[in-house]
Amino acid sequence: MPEQTSAERVVHEPSRTADGVRSTTPPTGSAGARAPRVDADHRTRGEALQELGELLRSQQYAVRREGLHLSVRDGGRPVEVWVWHRPDDQNRLWFTWAGGIPIGEVSNPVDTVVAVKTALRQINSWSPTPDRVRA
Repeated sequence: MPEQTSAERVVHEPSRTADGVRSTTPPTGSAGARAPRVDADHRTRGEALQELGELLRSQQYAVRREGLHLSVRDGGRPVEVWVWHRPDDQNRLWFTWAGGIPIGEVSNPVDTVVAVKTALRQINSWSPTPDRVRA
């Protein structure tokens, strides 16, 4: 086996952060820094949220990006849509509800738009009438 030069080898020795915690994560900008995870069709989580947000806005929904998820409203209560890698599907990106319940693959955002519209219609049609509210 040929010997590696120091330029070819990246070693991450444990270091201490300012609060004294040991860390093996390479510092940002180092040669060994991790690139954002990208799924098979080369979309990052942010790009997937951007695309879904644009689709929902084009149908007149109020959409707000909040970190790694979207908050979508249709005048009433919002629904949240997140993007996560799904280990049981070859780590592909999936849109999920808050809590990680899968909605649909990032590669087919139209399915997620339909699910979001249905969810908004359902939660906003429910009203707390006396027979629905427990004392």
